[in-house]
Amino acid sequence: MKNSVIYILFLSMCLSCKPKDKFDCREPFKINRNLNCDLLVKKGYTWMRGDDVILIGKRTSDTLIYYQIKYPILEIKPSQNDSELVVNSSDKMPSKFCENGIVSWKNFELKLDSTRVFDFKNKIDAVKYKVLPTRYALKESDYIKEAYQVINLIDKDTFNCSIAERNGEWFFSK
Repeated sequence: MKNSVIYILFLSMCLSCKPKDKFDCREPFKINRNLNCDLLVKKGYTWMRGDDVILIGKRTSDTLIYYQIKYPILEIKPSQNDSELVVNSSDKMPSKFCENGIVSWKNFELKLDSTRVFDFKNKIDAVKYKVLPTRYALKESDYIKEAYQVINLIDKDTFNCSIAERNGEWFFSK
């Protein structure tokens, strides 16, 4: 009887766990250079309206990850005039959105509770990453509590990071 109860508990724990998605593993200091726009859409990322850039993003619980999509520069033929160029101004995802689009930049934003704000930087794994101060001084009036750079010691990528307050909530951003 005791063994069957343990077996049922173990089985229910195993079945209730979702498989980890290796694609979206919430690692802010690692760059996945194999990404493309089509793969992001397949993984549930959606078009986000940007002022002057094309963004595709996804929110999962306390994290917002979005990527900037860059397109090859198109040559305008001398016979074209301004009236022939069409700009998509709707809030819907443009058709053929991912055609020739490549990922050029990633933003990672994590909502922090007030207890994590003051020690978040100290929790960064010192074996994999090196934390450096920023090259500029923060003023008292800045909404940014802390800014620093993180260097991935394995891949040699550098990330500008900050912890800032917006509307009474704290966010880590890279």
